Amino acid sequence: MVPCATGDENYIGGAVETVEGIRLIKQELPDARTILGISNVSFGLPASAREVMNSFFLYYYTKARLDLAIVNTEKLERFASIPQPERLGGKTAVSLPPKDVPADHSQSELLRNVSADWREQKKEQHAAVNQCHIAAIADYFRTAKKKEKKLAADLVLDEQLANYIIEGSGTG
Repeated sequence: MVPCATGDENYIGGAVETVEGIRLIKQELPDARTILGISNVSFGLPASAREVMNSFFLYYYTKARLDLAIVNTEKLERFASIPQPERLGGKTAVSLPPKDVPADHSQSELLRNVSADWREQKKEQHAAVNQCHIAAIADYFRTAKKKEKKLAADLVLDEQLANYIIEGSGTG
């Protein structure tokens, strides 16, 4: 797994290509087993962004039929509980069309008339779009309010048990 936020142009698109790679492996070698360390994908992002990005990519890797993921479940936001704006932040990291890039970044000459498919972009355009997306995600999560999780002690027993399962906690 390669990080999507390092800024190193050798890694641009690597997180998305990993999804495609898993799909191709499973298509051509259905009995092959795949394993992936998930936290590397979000290296370089703010901590709150890492939880969401790891969850986002884990969701898409498992849809591609990943067999085993190495991940700290206590530092993983559950995909179903990620608010829509944060899901969009995840989609930005995997290259939303440039028209969806925040307006303050769209003035750059490199971002004008750029293809939505990153494989069709010039090398310089691709790097500019990637940097723009990473900056937007980092900016969003630097200012995002910390989520307050309900304390298990404040819940009735059935909700406590469900919460322990959903959160992946061994506590309690």
